[in-house]
Amino acid sequence: MRRSVPWLVHVGVPLGLGLGFYLAFRSLDVPILAWMGRIGGVETMRVKTLPLVAQLPHFVNDSLVDGLAAYALGAALSLIWLTDKERRRWLLFGYVVALGFEFVQWPGAVPGIFGWTDVVAIVLFYPLGAILASNSATSWTLRMLPSG
Repeated sequence: MRRSVPWLVHVGVPLGLGLGFYLAFRSLDVPILAWMGRIGGVETMRVKTLPLVAQLPHFVNDSLVDGLAAYALGAALSLIWLTDKERRRWLLFGYVVALGFEFVQWPGAVPGIFGWTDVVAIVLFYPLGAILASNSATSWTLRMLPSG
């Protein structure tokens, strides 16, 4: 159970918050999320939350979900390769993939809207997730070791 705590905190919670934020405040025109708008509870929630969109700061409304996804990716890769010698290469690869996915939206190679604030969110949140998850996993592992 203790080994799953860093996964829950650093991967599950950010992904859940990002999905919740998307469902509450963002357009459900994204094909992978379009079906969720037909769920009764989501529709009821959106009636109450969509009017709040105008009050949200631009960065929060446009880029928080990208930052949370980048945080979760950095955390997941950090936890997967926690003790591997090639850890830095994998973390760098994940960073390139996260940023690359944003940049391929610029010319329209993949669906989505490129945004510089999204790039900033990824640049900040990805390493934060990697560092915090790594530190969290290390501290949980140390607590699990038998004493004296």
